[in-house]
Order: sequence, then C-alpha cells, then structure tokens
Amino acid sequence: MEALLKGIASAAVAYSVHYSSAKLYDFFCVPDGVYGFIQGMFTTGSPVCQAGLAVVSNTQMSYSNLLTIGLTRMVLDMAIPGAGTAATSAAASACAGSAGATGAAAATAATDTIISNVGAVVSSASSLSPSILTRAASKAITGF
Repeated sequence: MEALLKGIASAAVAYSVHYSSAKLYDFFCVPDGVYGFIQGMFTTGSPVCQAGLAVVSNTQMSYSNLLTIGLTRMVLDMAIPGAGTAATSAAASACAGSAGATGAAAATAATDTIISNVGAVVSSASSLSPSILTRAASKAITGF
C-alpha cells in the first residue's frame, strides 16, 4: 500500500510541476493578444523562458513514464500474484541459501512459473513498449 501511495504522490508532484510551469510559461513568455504577440518576440528566447519550456518538456516525459511503469506494474501484479512480496522473496532466499536439492528445486520451479507467467503477459500486452516489459519482467524475476 505504501508503494502505491508513493507512486500516486510522485505522479501528483510531476504533474503539478508540469502544469505550473506550463501556465507560467504561457503567462510570462507568450501572453495572449496583440501585445502578447509582440512581447513574445522578445521573451521567448530568454533563458528564463527556455528553462521553463525545458521543465515543461521534462516533466511531461517523467509523468508519462510514471504512468507507463505504473500500468505495467498493475498488469504484472495481476498476472503474477504476489510479485514483489513474500512469495518472490521466499523463492530468492531459497535459491540463495539452498544447500540441499529440495530448496534449489523449489526455487527453480518458482522461477519457471514466474518466467512462464511473464511470457504470457508479454504476449498479451502487445500495445506496451517491449523495453518497458523487459525491464518489468526482469524486476519481477530478479527483484532488481
């Protein structure tokens, strides 16, 4: 639940900065009307307006990435129940600390299940970016 709240807070901050920067750029750099058109000829190239436009561009990209990663995580959580929780932690610890064949076999079976579930998600989510899915699948499998 904490991760969800942090994700929502991150998206809210990114969008708030984006919205504020866009409104300030519009007000100070390219105001409305004939006077604004003339003023814009002098202010649009200023360092302050260039910085404002760069902030608008970068926060738009950040917000877009937050939404894409958040939606990908939701899809993975639905396809792999318990991803990122105790189930995958148990598989990782069994794999890391297994001196016996039973622990290694259980970890291998858990990893095989995760890989097959991720493969199903990748094949059914063709509208999502392959690189995003690859990173998300890697995180679901390895925890990193």
